[in-house]
Amino acid sequence: NYFSNSLDKILIGRLLNSSDLGLYARAKDIPAMVVTPISDIFKKIGFSAFAKVQGEFDKVRLGFMKSLDIVTLVSVPMSLLFALEGGALVETVLGEKWLLLVIPLKIIAFGYIFWSVTNLVKPLFNAIGKPTIVFRLSLLQLIITPVLVYYGVTTFGLKGAAVAVVVVWFIMFLYSMFVAKSSLHISFAQLMPAGVTIGTASAAVVVADVLARNYVHAHFGAVLQLSWIACLALFFMVILWVVSRAYSTGPWYTLKSVCQELGIRIPF
Repeated sequence: NYFSNSLDKILIGRLLNSSDLGLYARAKDIPAMVVTPISDIFKKIGFSAFAKVQGEFDKVRLGFMKSLDIVTLVSVPMSLLFALEGGALVETVLGEKWLLLVIPLKIIAFGYIFWSVTNLVKPLFNAIGKPTIVFRLSLLQLIITPVLVYYGVTTFGLKGAAVAVVVVWFIMFLYSMFVAKSSLHISFAQLMPAGVTIGTASAAVVVADVLARNYVHAHFGAVLQLSWIACLALFFMVILWVVSRAYSTGPWYTLKSVCQELGIRIPF
């Protein structure tokens, strides 16, 4: 599994120079700092939690849906903010010398949506006695990564490598969600609250940033630009809450229940 996850870097290191490899590694590691801690938590507790209720089909499905809510609630806005304001983040935090990694960063950050969901599925299938599905995912990654990365790098360079890795993650995401949906009998209606609420919040953030971006970048300094990014994240949560009122389930309600279990009261 470690080899499969590192294969892209090995190939890029052989096909490009060390400078490009460094840019790619940094572009991949920055969004991972946000998503990986959440993914690791689900890896550690997901297996035991799903294993305890593997005989209770409804509880397994409910647990997976709630886990999916939290993972997408973290990965989607993170990816969106990197895609929209990755240049400002890199220039402010890392400096102008790292601006060459902005495009790969934006591409790879978007792919972490698919990566995080796929990694959520793995402990689920291990726990319910279907480890062959996890093996097939790893095998699929091992087979398609060299082909797509080689084509991407030789055709488009570093940007092509980033796109290739995202395509690999997307293919694995499609397979893992197809198997999870059919194994747990998840209907599109059950996925609708998450899809509509997160989709609407994402669209609202995109519109807000597109309308205000030129003014913000022209008149705001580094600190205020970071504040603007924080405001976009807050705006995402506000829209998510507003749209969630049309449903009785979804990411907002899952977040609220998690906060209540931790003793944090959300008054909305």
